[in-house]
Amino acid sequence: MKDEKHSELTHELARLRKYIETTSLAKGITTAIKNCNLLFRELTKGPNLFREDIQAISVLHQPCSDDSVFLVKLGALAGLFEVSIEEWKPLLKKFEPWMKRGNTLLEKWLDEQEIAYDQKKVKVWDAIIRLRNASFPYHPTSKKLIKLVKFFGQKFPINYAEFSESILRMFLDSLEMLQTVLYNTQLARETATS
Repeated sequence: MKDEKHSELTHELARLRKYIETTSLAKGITTAIKNCNLLFRELTKGPNLFREDIQAISVLHQPCSDDSVFLVKLGALAGLFEVSIEEWKPLLKKFEPWMKRGNTLLEKWLDEQEIAYDQKKVKVWDAIIRLRNASFPYHPTSKKLIKLVKFFGQKFPINYAEFSESILRMFLDSLEMLQTVLYNTQLARETATS
């Protein structure tokens, strides 16, 4: 009886720990998105970089228990890049018709402005979108899918809780990099005009 109770308590503590970690990642993502949007609007007098969708953000706070929750979270993350293309056109020196998502628009803008950024971390954004667009359930027969799964440090068979956490961590890391790049760009511009 004591061992059973101890095992139950240990399992419940592990679940609580996972919930706290997931919530912490989601909160970090939320804060970074707001900061990036604010900094970008200051720099460009233009639109938000990312959608601030309360439903998408609330989904990120949920622990990933299975493949269906994973897909919902992945869709929410990819949806953050769905921005108004028309609002972006005036910010770019040369708009290309294939630029349809916030991630490609942002990369183009950074390149045009000659702002240095970590291109490896930006690849996370495209990988999230490609993974969302991949056919499901995931099978280890597609070379493109295997490459995406490995990109996020995972392997087959997929543990969706670990996969979700890996994606969230890498996404948060990319947002923190972007936040630093935008802040340093803003600071440099302010210093140059003083």
